[in-house]
Amino acid sequence: MPRKTKVVSHLNTLNEKRYSTTTVDESDGSGSSEEFEEMESDSNNMADGEVVDFQDKISIENIADVFELCQATCPVKYLSVLMYMSLRHLGIKWTDSDNILRQIGAFKSETSHKWSKAFLSGDFDEFVSENRGGKHSPDFWNYFPEIEISAKQFILESCSQKVASFTSMDLALFIDTAYYETIGITKDTDSELIRSVSSCRNDLRRWGATFKENGARPY
Repeated sequence: MPRKTKVVSHLNTLNEKRYSTTTVDESDGSGSSEEFEEMESDSNNMADGEVVDFQDKISIENIADVFELCQATCPVKYLSVLMYMSLRHLGIKWTDSDNILRQIGAFKSETSHKWSKAFLSGDFDEFVSENRGGKHSPDFWNYFPEIEISAKQFILESCSQKVASFTSMDLALFIDTAYYETIGITKDTDSELIRSVSSCRNDLRRWGATFKENGARPY
C-alpha cells in the first residue's frame, strides 16, 4: 500500500504538472495569437509601405514594355480584354481606361469593350475567331541580323561619349532609318516606327543595358 501511495502520488504530481503546462501553453497560445495578430498587422503595414514604394517606381512605360513582351506569345486582343476588364473591375472610368490602354499599345476602350462583351456573353467562338494582334516584332532580328549588329554598335558608340544622352527613342529612330535603307524604299511620312520604342527598350534589356531614370528615361 505505501508503495502504491507513492506511485499514485507521483502520478498525481505528473498530472498536475501536465495540466499546469497545458494551462501555460494555452495561455502562451493566446499570447502568441495576439502577438501573431500584431506581427501580421505590422507585416501588412510593411507590405503597404512596400506597395507604395513599388508604385512610385512603376511608370506607364514599364507597363507598356511588359505588354510588348506578352504580345510575343499572346494575341493583343486577349491582352487588351484582360487589361480592360481589370481596369473596369477596379472602378477605373472609361476615359481613364482608354488613356491607359492607348499608352501601353493595347486596343482602345471601345474595341476592348466590344470583345469583352463577346466574351462575357458566352459567344466564345466569336471571341477567338478573329485572332488579331500577333505582332511580328519578336522575329524582326531574325530577318535583319545586320541591323541588329549595327544597332548594338550604335548603342556602344552613343553611350561611350563623354556626355551621353542616349535614349531608347534614339535607338528606335536609328533602326527605323537602317530598315528603310536596307529594303531600299522611302518611308511614308505618316508611317509609324518599324520597331516601337517599347520594343527597343526591351531590346536594350536583352542586350544587358542598364536603365537610369530621369526626365527623359534614357538607358
